[in-house]
Amino acid sequence: IASGNEALDAAQEVKSNSMKILGVSSALTSKAFTSTTSDEVLNDFLKAKESNIDGVICPPSEISKSKKLFDLIVTPGIRLKNDTNDDQKNITTPEKAIESGADYLVMGRSIRNNIEYVVEDLTLWVNLSQHHLETI
Repeated sequence: IASGNEALDAAQEVKSNSMKILGVSSALTSKAFTSTTSDEVLNDFLKAKESNIDGVICPPSEISKSKKLFDLIVTPGIRLKNDTNDDQKNITTPEKAIESGADYLVMGRSIRNNIEYVVEDLTLWVNLSQHHLETI
């Protein structure tokens, strides 16, 4: 998004039908959530909306608001309940992200560090996702 509307418009013009263009705010997951951060994300996303991009990579704290602007929400900063947040300050659980409207979740450390737990709870995640898709 920081590259400006001209770059976003150009990307939209040359993309193939099967490609999706996603915008990313400079305030993603490494910044603590504040009202200033929220305003920064909203301003970035409003600029991106003008270029008709397909969706955004959205910090967890802003999913609900962003869903009003975009149909496609990809959310990083996903952690299991008992995980440490390490280097990320703006995090949420898979369940909360899906309930808030995230379409895709970006998860790395939680899977790598808890593979047994993830496999056991995969059924829960699939059920949550199916419920989310049925409500769209």
